[in-house]
Amino acid sequence: MIMYLLQNVSLAAYSTMRLGGIAAYLTEVTTRQEVVEAVQWSESQHLPVIMIGSGSNIIWRDEGFPGLVIVNRIQFVEPLGEGNLRYITAGAGVVWDDFVAQVTAQGLTGIECL
Repeated sequence: MIMYLLQNVSLAAYSTMRLGGIAAYLTEVTTRQEVVEAVQWSESQHLPVIMIGSGSNIIWRDEGFPGLVIVNRIQFVEPLGEGNLRYITAGAGVVWDDFVAQVTAQGLTGIECL
């Protein structure tokens, strides 16, 4: 079950433009399992579902969203590998600037140009 499910939420708070109507339902997720639970709940209610991040590229319609808005708060940065070959795995909810800061703080270069 979803840990918390909000009803009739203003979408203006989930857009940097501060525009938009009301979402019928909204939840924030911090794990993959919570994403699965949220989608299963939405499907069981026959509601549309949309997943968003920080809202920096969203302009919501005045009519709002008639289903479940899932706000992605999955935030982790894990370096993998050693030596000249390294990989970084990150949660999709990590803010880009924070990701770049964490990676460069580890002495890794190249991503700061993006």
